[in-house]
Formats: sequence, C-alpha cells, structure tokens
Amino acid sequence: MIGSAVLHAAPVVWGMLSMAPHIEVDLELEFTEVELIDPDTIQGAMPEAPKQAPVVAPPPPEVKPPAPATEPTPEPPKPEPPKPEPPKEPERDLGGQKHSKVDELGPTNSTYFVMLVPKKIRKLSFAEQALDVMAPLPDFEYLITAGGFDALRDFDHIVIASPDLRDWRQTFLAVDYRMSRDEVQRGIERAAAANDESIEWIEENGIIRGNPKPLDGSPDVDNRWFVLLEDHIAVYVRDEFLRHIIAPELGDEKTAGNFVANLVKLRTFAARQPTAGLQVVMKDLRASLKRAKLPFTVPDGIELSAEATEDPELLVRVEFSEIVDAKAFEKFWREDVGKLFDSRIELKLVKGIIYDPVELARKNTDVQMWSRFDAKQAKMILGIIADNNAKYLRKTPEQLAELRRQRQENWLKRNKGKLPPSALGSAGGGDGEPEPEPRPRQRQRQRQRREAERPPAPL
Repeated sequence: MIGSAVLHAAPVVWGMLSMAPHIEVDLELEFTEVELIDPDTIQGAMPEAPKQAPVVAPPPPEVKPPAPATEPTPEPPKPEPPKPEPPKEPERDLGGQKHSKVDELGPTNSTYFVMLVPKKIRKLSFAEQALDVMAPLPDFEYLITAGGFDALRDFDHIVIASPDLRDWRQTFLAVDYRMSRDEVQRGIERAAAANDESIEWIEENGIIRGNPKPLDGSPDVDNRWFVLLEDHIAVYVRDEFLRHIIAPELGDEKTAGNFVANLVKLRTFAARQPTAGLQVVMKDLRASLKRAKLPFTVPDGIELSAEATEDPELLVRVEFSEIVDAKAFEKFWREDVGKLFDSRIELKLVKGIIYDPVELARKNTDVQMWSRFDAKQAKMILGIIADNNAKYLRKTPEQLAELRRQRQENWLKRNKGKLPPSALGSAGGGDGEPEPEPRPRQRQRQRQRREAERPPAPL
C-alpha cells in the first residue's frame, strides 16, 4: 500500500520541482502505514469474518516400544465347556427324619418292635396287604378275627413287641382305640368266648384289667392281662409287668416299667417319623442269631420305615459294631445279591422291582438302603413279606386268605363301621348274626396251649 501511494504522487512532485529554481533539497520521506477501506464496507456490506488460525493438534505422545520379553506370552486359557447338570436327587421324606423310637414302647426284654399306623394307611390301595403282614400273629387273630375289631378303622396305632414272635405268650400288644371303653371290653369278651375262655374285669385307680382263663379249668398257660388305660390306650401285657402299670414308679431312672409312661405319649413317638405308616425295629440281633449262616456278620440292629402314601418310600437302616462288618455287607449287597437274583428265573422276574431301585449308602458302621415304589410294587413287596411271615409262624397261604375273608365279612356285618363290634353278637350266638361253630378255634387254642408247654423252636 505505501509503494502504491509513492508512484501516484511522483508526477505531481516532479512538476512542482521543474518550475521552481533549482534547489537541492534533502528530502526525507516518512513511510506511514495506511489502512485502505474496502469499498464494500463503504456501501454498507458486512465485513468478512476474520479467519481463525488453524488449530494445531498437539503432537502424539511418545510411545516407548515394549521391552523385549524373555519368553513368549502364553495365550489365555479357553473357557471350559459347561458341565451337564447332575441328575436331580429324588425327594425324600424318610431319609432326613429321626431314628424310630418304637423300641421304647415295649418291655425291655423285647428285641422285635412293630408300629402300624392305621390312621395313615386305612385309605391306601394296599392297606389290606399291610394287615396281611400282621395277620398270622396269634394275638392279631385272637382280637381281630374272633373279637370282631377292624384293625384299620377301630385303631389309630398298633404296637407289637416280643423277644420271640413264635412264642405268643411273650408278645406285648398296645392299641390306640377309637371307641368307648365299654365297646372294647365287649369285644375282648367276645374274643375270649370264641376261644372257650371267660374274663373277669377289675377296676383300680381308674384302670380296668382282666385276664382271660379257660372255662374248663385247665391250666392257664398265658398269664397276660388286658389293661384299659386312660386316654383310649389298651395293652395286653405279661403278669410281671402289670405292677408297673397299676402303680407306676417315680423318677426318671430307666426301669422295666418306663415303657408304660411312654405309652401315654404313643402319638408323640409316632410323630418322630410323621410320614411313616409302618415302623419296625429289631435289636440285639447279633446276640440272638449267633448261629446264622451268612456271608457277613449279623448286624446289631435293623430299622425299617415305610411311608404312608400311594407311592411309598422304603428306608432300611442296618447298624454294625465294626466298620469291616459294614463293608462286608456292602460288598455282599452290591456284588452277590444281584447274582443271586439272576441265578433263578422266579427271582430274576422281580429283580427290577425289589433289587434294582434300591440305593445303598454307607457311613462308617451304618448302612442305609432307600427306594421309592409305586402302589403295584408296594402290593407285591408286602405280599412277599406276608407270605414269608406266615411261613415263619407256620401259617399256610390258604389260612392267610381265610383270615382276610373273615375280617372283610365282619366289616360288612358291621355295616362298614356304622355299627360297633358288639353288633356282631356273642361268640355263641344271641344278638346279631350267629357266629360259626367255635369248636375249630377251641381246638386251635388247645393246640396253642400244647405248643406253649414245649420250649419255642430256635430261630
């Protein structure tokens, strides 16, 4: 801009100088910075926005090269494939429950204890098969068949204890009945009359007792008493335990009569296994079965519990004294029992029902065997147990079927429970339907008396 101004002014200055006298002038030009106005601005146009200086990006940070590794970096491990979910454990009600205490409901000399809970099984499809297990017992036949009681509907709990099931004189019986005392007395009187016996009742301290004796004056080989306690509990007990019931001992020490106090709490004992319809406890087996020929040492005790449902659980606990004995039993079950089932065609047919479903577990000296069965399997298993129990007690399958027929006949005569046992009338006729001729039962009772005079057969 300054150079342009000098060029325009040069002719004018030259003209002025040529007309003037020659004077030497020492001219110093002052160069002044002049800002020219843009014509567009004079005409009202907006000034152009000043251009912004470009933003200079900061230099990238210096990246130091990684130090050379002495060893190559290993690749990260590949994730493991998902493991398949373990099979769902079957639901178990009996496995987590407490041990049975049925053995505290009978005399201390007993080694065999059974509790049947009719109130839980009476509506199940295999209830009659459960009764068949107990039907061969002489006391069951005496009260149920001859007395007219219905074991499923007249009782809520039945307890049987004995040191030897074959010696019926040793058997202890307790029931939790659902009728009046008078009806129980009349039913017992009816059973005694059917066996050519009579009974006189004695009442003392609110307790009623009576001992059936032969009408013909022959020796009474059975010294047991029927005792009707309070709270709807009745027992059939040997003479030596009677004093514990009439005058119970004081104190908490363990005595032979402590089971009497426990009987009043019978329902509490049953509640220890609230889902069980059948509990069996066998004690001191090793001492009583020393001559048993088995591939393993006889266990000290066996406990069996069966659930009161249409698809029942079955739990068997076997207790040994030594771990080596428990291991020997485990080996026998896993290796030899299966081969035994395969060796005979009749056993092989039921192997998938009885043996294959059973799960065995051992913890130190205790062995547990658990399984769940459906109703058909339960009927079959109960039938097998009943048949073997009948053989042990010298009953034929025909006799077992006859006992069931008589039970069902009595139930129909009572109009399916709408009538009490007394509606059946006395054993010799009278009120109600006359009973069959009692002579066969009298002969049976006489045979039992003769057998009682001989020592019981060894196990």
